[in-house]
Amino acid sequence: MTTYSPGLTGSITVTVNRYGAATLNRGQFTATTTPIVITDANIQPASKEDILRLPEGKRHKDVQIIFTATELFSAGNGGTSKGDRVEYDGREYEVFFTNTYRMGVLDHTEAIMVEVTDA
Repeated sequence: MTTYSPGLTGSITVTVNRYGAATLNRGQFTATTTPIVITDANIQPASKEDILRLPEGKRHKDVQIIFTATELFSAGNGGTSKGDRVEYDGREYEVFFTNTYRMGVLDHTEAIMVEVTDA
């Protein structure tokens, strides 16, 4: 994976839906969501190496890499049962793998996200 600097690359604004802890309501678990607007995201197609990191059932879907200064969470990361959902280019993507770099300069998160489909 590569490094990210919003000043060196183009950035776009995306909306991220973050899932909170599920609550039990009349016998049904319901996950709460919080929308977060990210103003400094850079999204690029995933490399072959990044796609191979995914489970086989996800590899045939549209896979993108997102770089942002905002920390993103995958399923099980951040205490949630679902990964963050990113709305990009009219599609919804779920965050699968994240690498957050905190080094004091150019702190950022790099994440692999996979298009969410009904099939």
